[in-house]
Amino acid sequence: MPGVTTYRNFVRPGDELPGGSTTLTPDTISGVAESHESMVRTIEEARAALSFEFRFADGVRRIGGLELPAH
Repeated sequence: MPGVTTYRNFVRPGDELPGGSTTLTPDTISGVAESHESMVRTIEEARAALSFEFRFADGVRRIGGLELPAH
C-alpha cells in the first residue's frame, strides 16, 4: 500500500488472547507521508484493508480494522 513501509503483527493465527480488560496491540503499521492529511488518509485506508477473526464462545467473528479502536 503506498505510504506504508512496515507492517508488523504481534498476534498470530491460533494465539489465545488473555480475557478481561487488558489492552493488546494486535499489529502496527509504519510509513511515510507528504502531509498530515495524507498520513490520516493512509492510516484509514490501511485500517479499512485489515480484518481480524476472533473466536468467541458463540463462534468465530470477523471484525474489520475500522471497527477496532485506533491508537
